[in-house]
Amino acid sequence: MKSWMKYGIVALILIGFTMLFFWWSAPPSEEELAEQQRIEEEIKKKEKEKLTEEEILKKEAEAAIEREKNRRPIPINPEGTYLIHHLFKGYDKTKKMKPMQSPIASNLPKNSSNAFPNVYILVGDGAYLNYDDADELMSFVEMGNTAFISVSELDYSLKSQLFWGEESFDEFDECMDVNFTHDTMNMIVDYHWFYEDSQKDAYSDSWNFWNVENLKYNEYAVLSYATMCDDAGKNEKKPICIRINIGEGQMFLHVQPTMFTNRILMEDIQGVEYAERIFSHIPRGNIYWHTLNGRNSHQYLARKGQEEGAYGDGSGGGDNSKRRTSPLQFILDSTALRWALYLLLIGLLFYIIFQAKRRRKIIPAGEKRTNSTVEFADTVSELYYQERRHDKLIRHLEAVFKDFVRNKYYMTSAKPDKAYFTGLAKKSGIEEEKVKQIYTAFEYAKRSGNVNDKFLIQLHDNIENFYKNCN
Repeated sequence: MKSWMKYGIVALILIGFTMLFFWWSAPPSEEELAEQQRIEEEIKKKEKEKLTEEEILKKEAEAAIEREKNRRPIPINPEGTYLIHHLFKGYDKTKKMKPMQSPIASNLPKNSSNAFPNVYILVGDGAYLNYDDADELMSFVEMGNTAFISVSELDYSLKSQLFWGEESFDEFDECMDVNFTHDTMNMIVDYHWFYEDSQKDAYSDSWNFWNVENLKYNEYAVLSYATMCDDAGKNEKKPICIRINIGEGQMFLHVQPTMFTNRILMEDIQGVEYAERIFSHIPRGNIYWHTLNGRNSHQYLARKGQEEGAYGDGSGGGDNSKRRTSPLQFILDSTALRWALYLLLIGLLFYIIFQAKRRRKIIPAGEKRTNSTVEFADTVSELYYQERRHDKLIRHLEAVFKDFVRNKYYMTSAKPDKAYFTGLAKKSGIEEEKVKQIYTAFEYAKRSGNVNDKFLIQLHDNIENFYKNCN
């Protein structure tokens, strides 16, 4: 395909996408809006004429009920932790409560300002702690303070200090029943948990639990556990919340942070009961609530929009937290900029397809080099034999033989003597007499200058016998 044809095709495609973009993104005119509204009113009018007065009242009542169902009583993020954070503020064990941000080393005090210990609380998708934060947190607990961490998965920095291997395991099931191990904490009815989709249909998925067998600390207790629905009758208790004694303090690990989200606490009275019983294990003290740990850690969430997003800022939240917008989010929020990005990517794709091809002829592969040493030796030998220059051929044989002895046995001598022959015979395993015959033949060929075929053949046989039978 010629270059002008390639560029023409790309230009036509880009023009087509541009026209589609303006056609789809162009807002309707006032005349079109008015016409559409008129048609809708006519349709509604015709529908009302067909309905009786009783049916109309019934329909309006159903619409009002539906609007009431869809109305959110409080404008908060269902996946955030506003409610549990608000409950802690009025909790009788909370002496004072302060929001805390990373890094832990500079924001989490190890020493209390009053007679009560400090309590670090983290609820979110993940811990997001680096190695310095993990070291500081462990030191914080060892000095007599308390840490409560509710995450689906620990970072390696903290996991490596608490567990020998994998910190958790998963079970695949549709639902699980949760309760407490201590009799005084037991709920009368198990807290039933299940996965459901947007249509409220249950489905199976993986549930995470702590692997207490890999704990590095022997002093621990399982506070709450779950039994899987498919394991009915087996009563295998899988740890959800554990308490670990570290130094003079305690660390609580909870593997299901979703249990403390606004949606659960608003919809399920058992969710509030479970949260109250879990947090009743935390001692009275000064609460330091970590606000920078993922989607589930957002405390506050108001109305959707540019000013305050449904998920708060991307790093956690405080009061009236603003939506964090990246350049890509800004582009995707605008229809024109989004399509401009799409066109740019499509154009780049076509450039790669049509312009990334090789423009020069393929360089043919070079011929492989072959080892012609043997053929060369055969040619030289044939040449010397035809010229009847046996003495030259013997000198080549001598050079090759001595080089072999030097490289294999590390022996060399300008004038071999009996000690040399004896040493070479011991190393090679060839009789001393046969070794001496080879060197004597070399000396004889040098002195005589000309030897017959029989002598050459005998010398060649002696050398070949040496090569084949030497150690």
